[in-house]
Amino acid sequence: MDCKEEKVNGKRGVREVFLNFLVWRERHIKEKNFVLVLAFFVGIFSGLAAIVLKFLIHSISSGLTSHINLESGNYLYILLPAAGVVLTALYVRYVVRDNISHGVTRVLYAISQKKSRLKRHNMYSSVLASSVTIGFGGSVGAEGPIVFTGAAIGSNLGRVFRMSPRILMILVGCGAAAGIAGIFKAPIAGMLFTLEVLMCSLHWQQRGCRILSANGCMIFLWLLLSRRHACGLTLSLSRRTICKNRHCTIGTTT
Repeated sequence: MDCKEEKVNGKRGVREVFLNFLVWRERHIKEKNFVLVLAFFVGIFSGLAAIVLKFLIHSISSGLTSHINLESGNYLYILLPAAGVVLTALYVRYVVRDNISHGVTRVLYAISQKKSRLKRHNMYSSVLASSVTIGFGGSVGAEGPIVFTGAAIGSNLGRVFRMSPRILMILVGCGAAAGIAGIFKAPIAGMLFTLEVLMCSLHWQQRGCRILSANGCMIFLWLLLSRRHACGLTLSLSRRTICKNRHCTIGTTT
């Protein structure tokens, strides 16, 4: 009982602190400035989702095809895509229990009919389902799932901070633009995608938020991937120097 009471009291304390922060934000930070902050973080989270999606697709695909002879025909190339579709269908029906069909149409429906409100599981369910389908060799792309995921991240982050439906629509566009920027490394294409497909407004505030979100995503990816490549380069150089030193010592001893 004491542990349960402590957990309840802890949750209440966190909630009170968060509500006090919301009140402080409304008094001291203008909405148009706070939207820019949210757009930047939506870009970072959408970029992280793009990295996770790419990693899962590559890991599943390489794990399944590592023991297959790529130079000759193999019946597994027919069975694996079918198995991926079956696994994805089971996951959607019994785990997600919701319609996560083509992501772009679901985002358009949410904007027009649900005041830009997307469910929480949309932040990860499309990534998991599409990674299995694509990793097993299914003939689908990563555009729809990452747009759906980025839009869900923007919608749910805006709902956490009690944003209005107008701001939620801006953040949904920011998430979609950042998702396209992260998966294809094209921030301008992400912004144009939201203008053409999602039919977002050309207002300067919305354009600025989408540009900030897409470029924030690219900056995050650049910093993360450049650091990883730098670490890999350092390890490879250290291995080469070790091998050279061993070769030299062996040559001198002989």
